[in-house]
Amino acid sequence: MENEIFIKMYRSAFTSGLVRELGATRWAVLCAIASYMNEDGEACPTQKQLANDLGLSLKTTLSHIKYLAGYRFNGQPILDREYRKSANNAFVYSYYKVLPTAQLTIFSQKPIGIEDEHMQKVHTNNTAYINTNNINKYINPTFRTLKEINQ
Repeated sequence: MENEIFIKMYRSAFTSGLVRELGATRWAVLCAIASYMNEDGEACPTQKQLANDLGLSLKTTLSHIKYLAGYRFNGQPILDREYRKSANNAFVYSYYKVLPTAQLTIFSQKPIGIEDEHMQKVHTNNTAYINTNNINKYINPTFRTLKEINQ
């Protein structure tokens, strides 16, 4: 048990309507990706691993990943997806970054606050949040599409 790593989910994911908007299955896919992330929110599980972890078909998992990568909550992305080539250029894989707006963190990371009717309660519990105006520092501008990699 001493090597256990815990993912922190903030209550605001529910009270803000994020989970309701995503739906249970897409939220589960996001959580599965987050279960592989490092302290910077970066993860690279295979799509087959995610499908297996969730008990979903590969096709369904891919559909949800594509949706999550393009999804915006209150105008802010929750997941970045970049296509990368393997070291020997034998294959392309997905590299993910779970952004603070997803309200999922690991280690000492802090989420970006989502303003809703419950935020005052959250603030009074001494939970620190990053101002949403600072979100650009969490978005990697070098993320590229598969089409850009192959050019």
